[in-house]
Order: sequence, then C-alpha cells, then structure tokens
Amino acid sequence: NPPTQIQRGYMTDKETNQLSIERDVLGTMLINGSISQALLRNVIAKDFKFNDTRTIFSFLRDISDRRGKFQASDVLGSNIEQNRNILHLMNECLTSNLDVKCIFLTEEKQ
Repeated sequence: NPPTQIQRGYMTDKETNQLSIERDVLGTMLINGSISQALLRNVIAKDFKFNDTRTIFSFLRDISDRRGKFQASDVLGSNIEQNRNILHLMNECLTSNLDVKCIFLTEEKQ
C-alpha cells in the first residue's frame, strides 16, 4: 500500500483539523463505550477521510451492532501497535462537543 499523508509527514491545515476531529470522535466513543451519539448524527464510515480512523469506526460500529455497548478492552487485541493507537485515541481526545464534531464530519463530505 502507498504511504498515507500521515506516514509521509505532511498534511494541510484542513487535513490536520479533520484528523483531530476524527480522533476526538473515536476516542470519545471508546471512553463512553458507545457510538450512539454519532449514529444520531448519521455519521458513517465514509465520513472519516483517513483509512486508520475509518477502519476503527467500522470496527466500533460492528461491535455496537452486535453487542450494543462495549468496552475499550473489546477493541484491544494482539497487535501491540494497534493497541497503542487505541490507547492514544483515548488518552489524547477532547471529549467535549462530540455532537458538534459529529455534525462537522457529516457536513465535510458534502
């Protein structure tokens, strides 16, 4: 696979802002153990512009569809690097204004 913008080390200000919001939304979902607020705002996987965050959202959506609520430990697996990324999302996210951030994600695709 070709390297992403993140891996190449350059992103525009708009991309940086988008990624921050995507990470905040995912981190908050992990902390809350629910994606219900995102679903209320009709957030879908395509609203996530970055493959890594889109993959995590899709995984959380799948868990949520099967179990309803979940715990962050349900997401952690044997891949140490992936686990670091999940924990980083939870540690670094700004949990405020999740509703506004979800609206931003859905409006960016238009």
